Amino acid sequence: MSPRLSRLWINYRGEAGLLAVLAAMTLLFELRVRGFTGYGNLVQILMNVAVIGIVAVGEFFVIVGGGIDISVGKVTALSGVLAAHLVSTWAIPVPLAILLTLAVGIAIGALNGALSTCFRIPAFIVTLGAFSMVSGLTAVWTHGASVQLREPGWLAAVGQKPTPVLIMLAVFLLGWVVMARTVFGRRLYAIGGNDQAARLAGIGVRLHRSISYMIAGGLAALGGIVAMSQLRAGDPKAGEGLEFDAITAVVLGGTSLFGGEGKLLGVLVGAVFMGTLSTGLNQANVDSNYQSIIKGAVLVTAVLIDTTLRRRGRRA
Repeated sequence: MSPRLSRLWINYRGEAGLLAVLAAMTLLFELRVRGFTGYGNLVQILMNVAVIGIVAVGEFFVIVGGGIDISVGKVTALSGVLAAHLVSTWAIPVPLAILLTLAVGIAIGALNGALSTCFRIPAFIVTLGAFSMVSGLTAVWTHGASVQLREPGWLAAVGQKPTPVLIMLAVFLLGWVVMARTVFGRRLYAIGGNDQAARLAGIGVRLHRSISYMIAGGLAALGGIVAMSQLRAGDPKAGEGLEFDAITAVVLGGTSLFGGEGKLLGVLVGAVFMGTLSTGLNQANVDSNYQSIIKGAVLVTAVLIDTTLRRRGRRA
């Protein structure tokens, strides 16, 4: 093997392994569900992946920086409801409605970041509280009912094929540019790797981590807008379990839960894996309780592999 191919293999062997597992899982679903690998169904899987992928990019920023955000699914649901209300109920122009929805998501992320960094409250506790409060706010506001989108224009067209997939790919590309080609991205990796060393090097740890939470909140809001457009309604239950799928996609893609390591290409593969798994389990009529067991096992396995590799790296 040439040196160049050797480097490629070393850099992307994790993604290649996950792709192999994804291919095997897809074939297994084909044996159970006729037509699972058909063109139409594969396109639908990608449509289902879009929201997971968008939210997973934001989660990637937070986790690389050494944090965690479990509120993103509820922010997605709230954002879909808010966007539908702004356009259909309050007759707000679509561009302004989108900006306001994104602003709310970013504001929630900013609050999460401020509480976890400035007041040194564990990120898990802060975002768990946000999870509960945003969920309750959405339920009280909607009384559990969906808000129908009456806008017949281009906002409704956002949810049509293949626009959600194109939005997701654009988000991944922009995220890659930020993390691989900007000072902010390099500093976020440094903070996640060793925040004390980063602080001694003059890096604003609190500021950079807070920005990562704002990015996660903004992308969760964008995911809510896309999901609302797909459903033609703001569904208060649209983001249910989304935070779990997003975190699993990030960890499956090779990003360390301890921070400082990870590539967005792996997150993309992880998002496709989770979307394929969810679609396959649903089409195979697997009970939702068993689906939770399977997804939980996938996450635990990914974390176990990550922890084992890190321990071996320290010993080496």
